[in-house]
Amino acid sequence: MVVDRDYMLKQPSGPSASKLFLDTKLVPAAVNALGGVEVALDRTSARSGIPTSGLLTGMAGLASLSAYLLFRKAGVKRPAYRAVSDHGSNRERAEDA
Repeated sequence: MVVDRDYMLKQPSGPSASKLFLDTKLVPAAVNALGGVEVALDRTSARSGIPTSGLLTGMAGLASLSAYLLFRKAGVKRPAYRAVSDHGSNRERAEDA
């Protein structure tokens, strides 16, 4: 790319379409959703008498437990571990050779 003399003087016509969508649609929706969660958390904390940190800790624990239980069933089946091999140890095989 060749940079000419007035490259830095050219002003862009405006933000790109993706940045405009991000700034006008996505970020405000995320902020509104998180604000609603914060208000619900504060109200629940005030009504139950449990501190907000305790509610957050409990929700994080439930979320991690549910994710563990969900992905545990979808995991790869591994054969059971056997303490003694049918063929003996590697040292015995090396001595036989």
